[in-house]
Amino acid sequence: MLLTADRLYTGADLLQPGWFEVSGPVVQALGRGSPPRPADRDLGPVTVVPGFVDTHVHGGGGGSFSVASESDTAAAVALHRRYGTTTMIASLVTAGPDDLLRQVGALAEAVRAGQIDGIHLEGPWLSTVRCGAHQPALMRDPDAAEIERLLAAAAGTIRMVTIAPERAGALAAIRQLVDAGVVVAVGHTELPTNRPAPRSRPAPRWAPTCSTPCARSTGVSRVR
Repeated sequence: MLLTADRLYTGADLLQPGWFEVSGPVVQALGRGSPPRPADRDLGPVTVVPGFVDTHVHGGGGGSFSVASESDTAAAVALHRRYGTTTMIASLVTAGPDDLLRQVGALAEAVRAGQIDGIHLEGPWLSTVRCGAHQPALMRDPDAAEIERLLAAAAGTIRMVTIAPERAGALAAIRQLVDAGVVVAVGHTELPTNRPAPRSRPAPRWAPTCSTPCARSTGVSRVR
């Protein structure tokens, strides 16, 4: 199908007017000015943009990714796609070991099915003082065996983990996660915001980190 619009933003250029041709979910071609053939549909005075990317979303449309049921996941994905989000990382909150393992396994299937694009573990390795909406009783120190089980269940679908680096065993956990290709984020932490996270040496490699919401803002730093 070939469509035209008054404005088409590609992510780099604003085409006024613009046209684009789609086949199923894929944009096959696009350009500025008159289309190469008569359009199947003129969208008129609108701005067409690429799909939004949400890297931290817990659900939507009455569905929660933490429930990890097919119906909840489908409801959340449908709502976000309706409003323009085409790429999303499903965030899981703090849960007990068995529940978290089940949730990760279920969402890994959703990644393979193309519903979501990865999993973000926001917990359980967070500060109980800065727990936000998480259940502090379920928070715990990182454990290498638990992390390995989660990584195995995810089969490469865990994209990011938020961790409070002051927890016992956190630095070893960060190295373990980074070695598995996971982005590690500092969040829900008591770590002072005016200095970088603790470092350990030797380091396998730098792990870029970002901040996530907590009771106070957390500065961006690097952990190694």
